[in-house]
Amino acid sequence: LIEKAQEAANSSTGEMDGMPLITLDLLHLQRMRLSRLSAEAHLVLYGLKPDLHREMLNATAEEILQTNERLILGDSNALQPIRSLCVTQDMADVMVLFRQVEEAAREVTNGDREEAARLMHLVPEGTERMLRLTQKVDDFYRGLVDDTNCSRSLTTEQWLQLMVEVVRLACLGEDLASSTTNVTAARAALK
Repeated sequence: LIEKAQEAANSSTGEMDGMPLITLDLLHLQRMRLSRLSAEAHLVLYGLKPDLHREMLNATAEEILQTNERLILGDSNALQPIRSLCVTQDMADVMVLFRQVEEAAREVTNGDREEAARLMHLVPEGTERMLRLTQKVDDFYRGLVDDTNCSRSLTTEQWLQLMVEVVRLACLGEDLASSTTNVTAARAALK
């Protein structure tokens, strides 16, 4: 695996067996951040620079959300959007678990030792789900994901959440388009 990664890094494509290295890197960062949420919460619980670690916990939670959005939507760089319902559903499941970890971590920072025990069980589960998600994303990039065979159906609540997310993304797109138009107009006015 290390040899393949080195070969990919040296190649001009920046891919490892089909998956862009940036995607692989971001998925591994997400796993690391999951563990970091727990560590930061425990540092606050034990009184080790609580203000600093509370800020770090907030920053880590924000990084998780931003990275998840980048993974789904892609970006203007090398990151392609994921256009697979099955993979997107799996990513949403992982985000639900991330939110549970985040909520438990915040309770731990408030001194809740029962949540600390729960947090210790959630992190390994999250790590396992991230490993499965990494495999699924790899399958997506290799063209091995068949969305016609997605074995799950959405509950009404999940469907509504998906619709809310679609509207939110559409609004982001509109905001981006209008800000691009405003920037273009401002540049034209400056010339």
